[in-house]
Amino acid sequence: MNGTEGLGPIFRTIERELLSHLDPHSDRTLFESNLSTEEATQRRLSSEGFAILGGPISAPRAFDPLFDAASQLGLPPLFVFAAAGTLGFAEAAARALAPVGDYEVLEDFWAFEVAPGARGWPPHRGNGDACFSRAQPTLLNLWGAVGPASADRACMYAVPLDEDPNYPNHLDKLDAPLAAIRALPLSDRELLFWNANLLHWGGPASVFAGGLRRAVTATLVLRGAFPELRRYEAQTPRERLDAIARQVLVYGHVAPEIEAWARFTVGAGRLLK
Repeated sequence: MNGTEGLGPIFRTIERELLSHLDPHSDRTLFESNLSTEEATQRRLSSEGFAILGGPISAPRAFDPLFDAASQLGLPPLFVFAAAGTLGFAEAAARALAPVGDYEVLEDFWAFEVAPGARGWPPHRGNGDACFSRAQPTLLNLWGAVGPASADRACMYAVPLDEDPNYPNHLDKLDAPLAAIRALPLSDRELLFWNANLLHWGGPASVFAGGLRRAVTATLVLRGAFPELRRYEAQTPRERLDAIARQVLVYGHVAPEIEAWARFTVGAGRLLK
């Protein structure tokens, strides 16, 4: 018994049906981005710990058919990353952030879909173990809006570094005064990024929000830092599915049958090495 009994349908959906549903919508040119970093953006990153990059993360509505296809198959939004080119926004961000530092894309990504009346992930930090440089953070989290992410549509919230009573000496603590909280609404396809020390969370979506809030995320690391962390190198469909499986085992937040698929996939990959 390997924990996969009775899970044939979900395995068939992921391993056989998913790519055929995504491939018609995964034209890489749709995900090519020309993001940019201005001097004011750098100053804001250093001062508050977050900023918005100039330019869109993709062509209009490029991600939407992928989200729709994953949903139609009963899969969580994370599976949009099985399509080719979907992490192009992170690669473009790394290029745009060259004035800040030489960054690489980590194998650390997720996708969100927050329905009216629901909410995003609770308060957390991307890293609470070490304090990073404010001008050149070792880790940068990226958060791209797929459609508008307004205040009533579960935008991100954060506590600017200068207003966080637990920064930089108590990064394990996640409390902050209400007056310090900042709403960070985004327009469609805008890209927010922040120092991984930043206290942040996904806001609630009003029951009157009028639609889903969708977003894609990734993480950048300064080249050569944290060599124990896996860089994103997936090129083939199989490699992309394997990378998704590893994200499931890191973050959870999925149905038990998806976790079972991930455990089997990662275990099989280790045996084949």
